[in-house]
Amino acid sequence: MSDYSDYDDKNLELHMLKEKIEALEKKEMTVRQEIEDLKYHQMQVNNQLNQIFHLLKIIFWLSIALSVSLLIFLIFIPPVIIGLWIIFGILFLTITLLYFGIRFTSKKIE
Repeated sequence: MSDYSDYDDKNLELHMLKEKIEALEKKEMTVRQEIEDLKYHQMQVNNQLNQIFHLLKIIFWLSIALSVSLLIFLIFIPPVIIGLWIIFGILFLTITLLYFGIRFTSKKIE
């Protein structure tokens, strides 16, 4: 009789271990899927960071070129021409600010 109960205990234990193994395998599959999703998102973020870095390099070199050209402009252009550029720049900024101000204030707010 004790052999029979030992057999049932072993079957019960074996059945419980199989259930635990199946549960762990399911959990492993979900974790692997999450890891793959995280790797994919990490790859996307790295690509976006590389694009941002590339654009920042371009902006940096363009700002240096603008600074150098402004310096050359100020050194080699007579003061009368610089004054005219300042007047035209102020007029241009005033007109654009008025245009966009009227444009944005005339829109209906939803």
